[in-house]
Amino acid sequence: MFVERTNGKSQDNILSGSVSISESGAKEELDFWRHVFSSYREGKNDYIKDFIDPNRPLQEEVKRMIRTDLLRDKRIRILDVGCGPLTTLGKVWGGYEVEIVAVDPLAKPYRQILAEAGIQPLVPMVEGVGENLLALFPEGSFDYVHCENALDHCYDPASVISNMLNVAKPNTVVHIRVFRNEAEYSRYSGFHQWNFGVYCDRVVVWNHKEIHFLDEFVGLRPYEFTLRTETIRD
Repeated sequence: MFVERTNGKSQDNILSGSVSISESGAKEELDFWRHVFSSYREGKNDYIKDFIDPNRPLQEEVKRMIRTDLLRDKRIRILDVGCGPLTTLGKVWGGYEVEIVAVDPLAKPYRQILAEAGIQPLVPMVEGVGENLLALFPEGSFDYVHCENALDHCYDPASVISNMLNVAKPNTVVHIRVFRNEAEYSRYSGFHQWNFGVYCDRVVVWNHKEIHFLDEFVGLRPYEFTLRTETIRD
């Protein structure tokens, strides 16, 4: 799902992605989260409240994407790629055991920031990038693969998408949620190096150097996208 910008931030959805590290991008990202956790400790925002709630239900949108008919038992294994310091996914689904595996290249400094904030993450982070998922997990390991606002950060989106499809079990969903044309909006600052948009009813991935259609990345696998407009508070 893509979300158009209005007065605030915006969001896009399609498949899901990951992150490559640059020094300036890492500093910008870590500074942002230090500010978030500092404000939370001071009672100035409750942005992360839901992310540290062990009883938060798994989102309905996510539930609809998980093929429960393909499960061998009541255990659901989810991969969150480019998860940030805290996965945004809910942890509870009545009748099922939900296991979330969270991957981010900044896992080590994120752990330090969380420790400084006195927060014990509910989902331990694995250090790694989307371009290297197959070195971390066997093929067909997950019942659902999620990536939110991270695919525009990656070095090689084609590789990341291919890897996410490969670590997902057959006939399961890889869900990408990204800001539309985020690199342009951010003027290619920090991690934001790729844009996602729609051209002639096809998802296009581009920057100032190259342009690709998502069809090229997914091969014969079916995919769909939705475009949504909403205002998100800065």
